[in-house]
Amino acid sequence: MKVVAALGLALLAVVAGCKKDEMRPPPAPMLDGSYEAGSIIPPRRDAGVPFDAEPILDASTDAPGPDLDAGTPPGCIAVPTGDMANWATVTSASRTLGFTVTNAFATWDPTDCATPTVVVGLADSSCSVFSGHRLVFAFDRDSIDASLITVGVLMVGPGDSRLSVAYLRPATAGMGETWGTCAGSSGSLELTAIGTTPGERIAGTFDLVLSDCTDPITTPDAQLTGSFDVTLQETLADVCAP
Repeated sequence: MKVVAALGLALLAVVAGCKKDEMRPPPAPMLDGSYEAGSIIPPRRDAGVPFDAEPILDASTDAPGPDLDAGTPPGCIAVPTGDMANWATVTSASRTLGFTVTNAFATWDPTDCATPTVVVGLADSSCSVFSGHRLVFAFDRDSIDASLITVGVLMVGPGDSRLSVAYLRPATAGMGETWGTCAGSSGSLELTAIGTTPGERIAGTFDLVLSDCTDPITTPDAQLTGSFDVTLQETLADVCAP
């Protein structure tokens, strides 16, 4: 099975040790070092291939509230202050990094319709799946349908074609970096609901250690705890219609 592509939702990482036919080759970087427009998630790849900290630089949204541009999925909701269904805390080197979850979403990755991927995101001041300050989870649809991803505890780490995770922090938020399921990452995601049909909830709590995908040697890992509870509103055909 090919690995889930794409986290400028930008997701993530990985994976040393994957078989050749399990990995989608990474996109060629642009001249400025970024990846092509339209990539939601940095593809999973070998840990030796660096990530761009902010692969998608479209018309996004440092303003509060939903980003109602073309990247806004129907499954996006506003998250009220103090909501314990959709929240996240991020620390690195014992220092809390500001990440206020104002929006949460569930959608399909439209950049690789041949490898269906459900994307769940928590975002700070944006509903865009293509840019901004966000934490994203990319679930392989076929793994869900084959019950390889089910309600219960799913261990998270590099080399897993079922799921990739990335925390993308743009330079405007300080410390522009991408942490993800690169080499050295670990943790767990306990799912309480999962599905691929419109109207189905995708919910869970997580406790993760993500590696810096650009400079894992000198940059400290990021520790993330939190939860999400979102509803998928679209079919794959809705997103991938010609």
